[in-house]
Amino acid sequence: VLVVITDGNRLTSSAGVHEELTLPMHSAVPGSELTKEPFRWDQRMFALVLRMAGTQAPTQDAPLTSDASPIDDMCEVTGGRSFCVSSHRLLVQSLEALVAKVQGGVVINFERAAEDVWEPNWQSCRRLIYVQRSAQKGYSVGHWPLPEAFWPDLNSPSLPPRTAHPQVRVCGSPSEPLLLDNLPFDKYELEPSPLTQAILGRKQPTVAFAVSVAGAAAQRGGGAFGYLKASTSLACVNLFVLPYNYPVLLPLLDELFRVHRCKPPRDWKLQFETYLKGMPLYYAGPLKRALQRMGAPNLVPDSMENCLSYTVLNYLKRLKNQAKAEYEKVVSAVGGPKTGLGAEGVRVSPGVPRPSTGEVAKLSELALSWNPALRERLQGLRQELNDFPGFALAPAPPRPPDTAEAPPRNPFDISRASLLHQVARMRARYLHPGTVTRLQDAEQLHNLPVSQMGNYQEYLKRMPTPLREIESTPVRQHMFGNPFKIEKRMMVDEADLDPAASQARGHKRPAPETPGGPRAKRRPGPLPRNFTRTRSPIPSPPSLQEPHAAKRSPPREEETSNGWAPSEPAWEERNGQVAPPWRDNGLLRGCLLKEVRRPGRNFERLFELLGLVQGGLETQVCMVRHVIHEAGRFKRRLLMRLLQDFEQRLVDAAAFPSA
Repeated sequence: VLVVITDGNRLTSSAGVHEELTLPMHSAVPGSELTKEPFRWDQRMFALVLRMAGTQAPTQDAPLTSDASPIDDMCEVTGGRSFCVSSHRLLVQSLEALVAKVQGGVVINFERAAEDVWEPNWQSCRRLIYVQRSAQKGYSVGHWPLPEAFWPDLNSPSLPPRTAHPQVRVCGSPSEPLLLDNLPFDKYELEPSPLTQAILGRKQPTVAFAVSVAGAAAQRGGGAFGYLKASTSLACVNLFVLPYNYPVLLPLLDELFRVHRCKPPRDWKLQFETYLKGMPLYYAGPLKRALQRMGAPNLVPDSMENCLSYTVLNYLKRLKNQAKAEYEKVVSAVGGPKTGLGAEGVRVSPGVPRPSTGEVAKLSELALSWNPALRERLQGLRQELNDFPGFALAPAPPRPPDTAEAPPRNPFDISRASLLHQVARMRARYLHPGTVTRLQDAEQLHNLPVSQMGNYQEYLKRMPTPLREIESTPVRQHMFGNPFKIEKRMMVDEADLDPAASQARGHKRPAPETPGGPRAKRRPGPLPRNFTRTRSPIPSPPSLQEPHAAKRSPPREEETSNGWAPSEPAWEERNGQVAPPWRDNGLLRGCLLKEVRRPGRNFERLFELLGLVQGGLETQVCMVRHVIHEAGRFKRRLLMRLLQDFEQRLVDAAAFPSA
């Protein structure tokens, strides 16, 4: 959509004032010989002609009208219109109407057949058909093209020029709308026009009006490619686009699927071949895809899809490459940085033209003034007048692109409370023009919303890349998982952390992060095969009538030669640590724990085993307390009391041996 704002007068350019508005029908743009007009069928032009008077006009409800100027003809040719704006109210109405016109679509020139009669009468109208975009793909999807106004010839070295808007003829005689199951079709809504008013005025939503393009067939005339039909609610008129010459094709397809069950006989194939001969070749591809979708492939030969000659194909390919290169050139020119004046600056030309030939007097020799009083005052400035033929003004350094300073406002719009703040801003702008704004003067950095205050990622992207370390510490990469995984270098705001999650993680012991820290203890591995374990044998159990173990005499030194381990000395091993008291009573300890777990209240076997504990008083008391602890785990309170009494008797027997 092109919007032109003008005053409705003559076109003024560097060549002068043009009395008429003429279009350059023959331009030097590559590919212009393929079209008759310098615009496409999806380009529309709208004009706002400002006819506002200097005095206020009386308010009256005047409708929007077109302007009587040459630009209105230009707008009508492209499918748009002009608006004559004579007041502020009409300006608002024209802008609203202009916004309503901004919709996707193409312009088609509808013409009525010469022999048809319409009520109300209409001749032709150039209106838009709305082309909706697909919600899934994001662009418009169509199944059938509109026929061209010429028959394609494979031997033609060039294509004839085409009009920007297709010339579609509308048949005035009503017909029955035809559709077939699973046959794709395109549906477009027409813009309101005299044609739509004539169709809606009949109030017949079940009646269709066939449309065709003159010159599309090999002979004179052209087959119908669709029809116009009013909607069921009589709110709009829709254009249904079907295959070329659909009144002939649809009965053939209906016979193929319902009668022959996709097994066509010979006479049906002859009728279908006759239809293909009268169909333009550029319909072969869409028809083949539609039949394959319906379940009848291989009916259209592959040789029909090529509808252009080799020369035309190469020419179109070259035009596409040139258009792509031109498009990339325009994009780079628009998106690139603006080139400034550079080091040359702005060259200053003298206000009064000086003669270029002959003897030219210097400025210091000219008479400064004819007034004697001013002549005496300006006499001292005569030495400062010099000629500067190449004088140029250096441009101010450009402002950084990210500064968003507010432009100067009307002083009466500033409130009383903001006067001092505005004076500070004016001072900063006056003292430092064209320079980078200081941090304390950048207001946009201090007025950010809360949602953007913690956005450190965008700030880090603008930071320069830090210099690498002189001696970088090699990072040890793990060999499991993904070896190409890279650590994310990002900053996290403390306000974004979850306090509950941080408390829950706070009880866990953090893993050591420094590579030079103490390593964790290694668990002992398996014992070697040649390892031999030496254990002291358990002596034969003495008789049960033997007195308490506390009265037994300690073993003699000569008993160690038979493999008996001494029990009275301090339990020290080679490493200097105190050994557990039941190191030599391992099997006996296991039997005692089994007796504790045994159900029942017969504890004779348990006390018999306690009497077999080797060692002194400390060893026996330690073993008894260990058994008491085990009995407490199983909540055997009676056994705990008996064991406590047994422990007390051991202590008493050691304290009073004579008793």
